[in-house]
Amino acid sequence: MENGKSIKKANLTIPFLDYFLKLPLKDKTLVEIGSGDSFFFWKKKFKTVYAYEDDVKYLKKGMYPFDHHYYEDDQFKEHLKQADYVIIDNEPNRVPRYDFASFVPRYTNAVIILDNSYWHLKAYNILFKMYFNKDFPGKNYLNENTVTTIFETKKDDNHIFAQG
Repeated sequence: MENGKSIKKANLTIPFLDYFLKLPLKDKTLVEIGSGDSFFFWKKKFKTVYAYEDDVKYLKKGMYPFDHHYYEDDQFKEHLKQADYVIIDNEPNRVPRYDFASFVPRYTNAVIILDNSYWHLKAYNILFKMYFNKDFPGKNYLNENTVTTIFETKKDDNHIFAQG
């Protein structure tokens, strides 16, 4: 449930889901930060899902709880190392998405997906400095206009335009 409405898919933008769900995900590992009901959707799409949730009303069996001390959690760091994809979609009033955007790249080579990226510009900007990205503006399943962004390839000296 999100905002009182049950969702059958992850509540990311529809254009993003149209793109992403065509990728070969069945043998991949996902870490979702701020999971809620989408945990059940992603479990059908990925081989392994490590779902982290900090809201007890959304915390379900099979999920991992987290709080503002997530950076001390060795299991969380290990899950990030195993990940092919990381979705940052947590409640930002408890732990800002910027904090995860700063922390996650230190422990993973995974593709990072930031939901509502234009609502969280500090998180977007820090990831934009490190990765090439694709923005997927549009409506989500709650009919909200938003943007989901995928950060795929880390910028480094091998990319001639990496510094802009």
